[in-house]
Parts: sequence; C-alpha cells; structure tokens
Amino acid sequence: MYIKCDNCRQIDATGYRAGFTTANDFHDALTMLAQLETTERLSYLGDYLYRCNQCQAHWDLSVPDQAYRGYLRRTSLTTQKIEQRLTAMRPTK
Repeated sequence: MYIKCDNCRQIDATGYRAGFTTANDFHDALTMLAQLETTERLSYLGDYLYRCNQCQAHWDLSVPDQAYRGYLRRTSLTTQKIEQRLTAMRPTK
C-alpha cells in the first residue's frame, strides 16, 4: 500500500506490523498515535481503528493479550466499508 503522508510514513517506520515485542512497544505506539494527527475510530472485535487526519488512511491497532502480540498496520478498508461492518455487528432490538 502506498504511504501518502509524513504521519503515515512515521507510523509505518515503526515496524509494528509484525507485532509488539514488549509492552513498552505497545505503549509507544499508543503515544505516537496520540501525538500524530490521528483520530480514534470505533472499536470492533477488540481492535481499534485510527484515521490519519492528513490523508484519511486507516490504521488497525490490535491490542496484545498475553502470548498474542497484537499489531499496528494500515488497513485498506474504506470508511464506508468500516461503517457497514460495524452496523452489521450491532445487536438488533
């Protein structure tokens, strides 16, 4: 996937796509997302989506849990597709 802006290049350069090797890596990623121009989107299935405010790219943050290492990687889903999936997951009355 083509990285469009400086924010996304900075996130991509961390190498967290393969997983967080330590708890500090995960906290560093959260700090970086807070410092860069990103907006937290909705959570789904334990993951969180962040949107870059510069280029509107979406980043998927999967939270580590014990042996599961989690990750931070760019997703190709569009905002419309994300909203459709979240709507489909909501409980109906």
